[in-house]
Amino acid sequence: MPRRARMDRGAKTLYVEAVPTAPLLAASLLTLLGARAARAEDSTTQRIDAFGGLTIADSRSLPGQTEGTTAALGYGVDGAVRAVRGRSAFGGEFHIAEGLTFSPLSGTFFKSLDDARLRTSYAYRILPWLDFSAWADASAPLFGSFVHEPQVVSFVVTRADGLREVESAPSLELTQPFLPLRATETVGLALHALAKPYLAIDLRAGVGADHALADGQLFVRDDPRSRAIEVRELESYHALVPALELALAGELEDRLAYGLAVEARLPVVHTTNALAGERTIPELALVRARLDLTIQILPWLTTDYELIVERNPFLSDDVGIGNRLILAAHPFARAGKGILWE
Repeated sequence: MPRRARMDRGAKTLYVEAVPTAPLLAASLLTLLGARAARAEDSTTQRIDAFGGLTIADSRSLPGQTEGTTAALGYGVDGAVRAVRGRSAFGGEFHIAEGLTFSPLSGTFFKSLDDARLRTSYAYRILPWLDFSAWADASAPLFGSFVHEPQVVSFVVTRADGLREVESAPSLELTQPFLPLRATETVGLALHALAKPYLAIDLRAGVGADHALADGQLFVRDDPRSRAIEVRELESYHALVPALELALAGELEDRLAYGLAVEARLPVVHTTNALAGERTIPELALVRARLDLTIQILPWLTTDYELIVERNPFLSDDVGIGNRLILAAHPFARAGKGILWE
């Protein structure tokens, strides 16, 4: 242990004091790391992009989406903003993608793709590789959904209370605009394990809440062995959850961009509904995975692929799967990146 000399001027005596080393080293290290974390300059970056093109979409057991495979004209817009102020960073992003298909059998247009998402976040840099983080997500279809058939069919509707109703018609309204609406809020820590242009790895862990507003909405759960179309009524739910999220993203040679996000949330406290029933907490685990791939063909043309796998026992007994392939033209400068400004 190092020693430090101290003079008692009244007694004109020299004393030697022991100085604890570990606290000084720890304080020096934290000061150095904190200085590095706060070194980033304040900045604000904004981006917006619009796109349109041909879309092939396939949705299975995803509430609010058109069941089956469709080809359509797709269009949309997305954007993001990020502001850094000292150790604090504020972010927001949105994505809207829509698709319309004309059915010659029914003579009407119906949606083949309807996806609107919003995320906001706040991060406080503790260390260069560790943040305190808070984030919230919301997603919903912008338009209502229907089942259209070329002739009159029987719809067997199972209500939330177990009662069954039979309706005979060529079409049936399933969901209303902006429903079902799903939202999450989470606070916790974010670990930046790797930050390279070709691969960034982020791991987030925290606690939060899950919500779905779905009362009165309908969801096709058809039995192919029956001529009637089976439909189930959805119910809202709310849950308190521990959450874990892994995100991978990167770009390769400025031609290929990819992203993979996997999220698991465990409803330890929740409201109940008919689908949740008496299931245990592990059986009610909410899992969602999303894969995004973008290939730049020309400066203004990209091919975008998206895969969604979702397990939500509060809304469906089945695992939902969505595949979307879009040949998209971008009217702004850089394909898939839109207009960037500071």
